[in-house]
Amino acid sequence: LLGELVERSMLLVDSGPFGRRFRLLETVREFAAERLCADDDAAAIAGRHAQWCLRQVRSIHRLLVGPAEAEGVVRLAELWPNLRAGVAWACGTGDRVLADALVRPVVGEVNLRQQSEISDWAERILAIPPPPEADVAAFWLVCVSYRCKQSGDHDRYEGLVHRYGDPDHPLLRYGRAFLDDDGESLLKDAPVAVEWLRGRGEDYAAELAAIGGVAAGLMNTGRFLELDVLLSGLAGRYRVQGPPTLLYVALSMLGYSARLQRRPDLADQ
Repeated sequence: LLGELVERSMLLVDSGPFGRRFRLLETVREFAAERLCADDDAAAIAGRHAQWCLRQVRSIHRLLVGPAEAEGVVRLAELWPNLRAGVAWACGTGDRVLADALVRPVVGEVNLRQQSEISDWAERILAIPPPPEADVAAFWLVCVSYRCKQSGDHDRYEGLVHRYGDPDHPLLRYGRAFLDDDGESLLKDAPVAVEWLRGRGEDYAAELAAIGGVAAGLMNTGRFLELDVLLSGLAGRYRVQGPPTLLYVALSMLGYSARLQRRPDLADQ
């Protein structure tokens, strides 16, 4: 069937880095989408598609957090249009659990590769009724804080915290310190956030909070000896286990530390 559709130019074949992919011409896709919407099985088909996306994104997460991160980034780029459709369907049907499961494996991409669309998805997840539990709300509000910091939109973050979250939640205390780039608050709140995330199996998010919160707090307050010990340990682990991007961040911060200490000899180590 696929071969016949390709012969009739109903499908196009793309040769990607991970094998052939088939795609529809846009006009055919629009026509097929209209027909699908009128089909009694449309919801079931969309649900199966979302579950396929879920399997794919979980597999990609395992790549993103390890030495094969680069492959994970490419695979995620291929998956993105499908993932967008899956998230839209889950949010549109009010299935917060599925939407959360689809986005959570790639949440680190907001900070590492400025995938701000994930923060849009986070806001959609927060808006699904009924109001989210405090821990769920805090997780997605921290995701939003990354984009708000990039855009400098602190008021938006505060408004969302007021609407959905508990400002005294450990993740939200960390989120505010991160957003304000407050070194002393980061030193106080980031370690608590790291432990909170680790205790709930969010190891990758904990790594991001450790390097973007604890290490940043040490640097901002001039505690360079502690910073170098922390970063050297992280860099050693990332060099063996990955991901390469976090190794790059750790080494870059060590370089800044050496420069601020006026110790260029440290950079050679």
